Amino acid sequence: MLCDSYRCVMFAKNRNNPAPRRTIIGPLLRLTWPIAVSMLSYSLMTAVDTLFVGRKGAEAIAAVGLGGLVSFTLLTFAMGLLRGGKVLVAHSFGAGDHSKTEGLARANLVLSIFLAAVTLLVTLTAAPMLRHAFDEPRAGRLVVSYVVVRAVAIPFFLMATSIREISQGVGDSRRPMFAALAANLANIPLNALLVVVLDWGVVGSAMANVLAQVIEFSWLCKQRSSWIKMTHVDWAQIRTIVRLGWPLGVEMFLDVSSFATLAFIIARFGATELAAHQIALQVSHLAILPLLALSESASILAGQACGGGRLLEIRPIIRSSLAAGLLFAACMGIPLALFPSSIASFFTNDTEVCRLAAVLVQMVAGFQVGFVLYSVGRAVLRGLGDLRYTALVTVGVAWICTPTLGFLLGHVMGYGVVGGWCGISMEIVLASMLYFVRIERRGWRQAAARLRGQTQQAQAATPCEQECVVLYSRPTTAD
Repeated sequence: MLCDSYRCVMFAKNRNNPAPRRTIIGPLLRLTWPIAVSMLSYSLMTAVDTLFVGRKGAEAIAAVGLGGLVSFTLLTFAMGLLRGGKVLVAHSFGAGDHSKTEGLARANLVLSIFLAAVTLLVTLTAAPMLRHAFDEPRAGRLVVSYVVVRAVAIPFFLMATSIREISQGVGDSRRPMFAALAANLANIPLNALLVVVLDWGVVGSAMANVLAQVIEFSWLCKQRSSWIKMTHVDWAQIRTIVRLGWPLGVEMFLDVSSFATLAFIIARFGATELAAHQIALQVSHLAILPLLALSESASILAGQACGGGRLLEIRPIIRSSLAAGLLFAACMGIPLALFPSSIASFFTNDTEVCRLAAVLVQMVAGFQVGFVLYSVGRAVLRGLGDLRYTALVTVGVAWICTPTLGFLLGHVMGYGVVGGWCGISMEIVLASMLYFVRIERRGWRQAAARLRGQTQQAQAATPCEQECVVLYSRPTTAD
């Protein structure tokens, strides 16, 4: 093909002139709000479970809190691995190669089925051990029952996760949002029926969760029917997803494991302190999940920009994400700081649990700003393909701060659950500093170039465009 000089000039111009912030903020927010609704709906599902069993006493709240955390922890490796598919799709989509989407979607779905089988086996094996987490025998029996029943949802949850990650990778966050909303709307009457009317307590709450996950998966299957056909599965693509996603899977598992370890430490303080921890955790989800949604959108846009070779768009994406995140953090932090007791009393009428939870809610308000830096920095590095660095920082800082300081401050020095949350705050501050040092020093360039080389094909660009890619992807002082 002969070189079209006008097309060549425009291609080069677009690669070297960063998009203005106003052109970034629009796509960022359009992608963010459906992801935020989806994430908030998941948090709402657990919050609804907590509200319905909350009147059953502190032991029931503690059992649902610890059981939900253990169930989620055992899912995190598979979830992280499946996110590798989203990174690949975002890069290929940004490079203009849309033909890989369905193949990657099928590969991700096949991988999710295998991961579901392994995760289910591990969960059912580990569940009986949880009875030793509490000094109270009844709380131990309740948490085992909750985890065993909820394990039924694992295959449906991971298959839905696979479809959702690929959809977000191509910039479609609305279909997963509607599926999540359908699941949550069903979860409320299911909890009312199984927990209140039939009086099945913790087990009824777990069953409602399972049925809600089935509804979400069914909705996504209907919306993405072409992706679930098990024909022409490319095993090479599955291997590529595994190679890219395993550091993220390990990171998520070890990161959440550190938090789960803190929950076990808090459980030794008694059901009252763990119940307060669970209430504060639900409040923090409502406060920080929109920030995680914002960071996921920044990750997708950064991945698409990197896949298309538009490296100068990275900084505007980061700046826009931080501006939106800090504004939201300020709006959420003020009511949490002013009305902690009222918020805590919404979940329970236990006076001691409410008092402890109110202190933790104020701590949630305090680390809002730091969490903006933490979530955006980590997500952008992930989107650029710098997964190993983020894994090392996230896991290392998490284990140094959260369970370690939680034990020292909470157990040794006697601050209890408040000491544990001091460890969480320190983790956020230290990790966010390390993420932005990496971003400012452009340490992600090598990983991004390696991933871009894997996802781009020679025929995706004309010879003239390829020449422009080589010329304008060289480091410059402006980049």
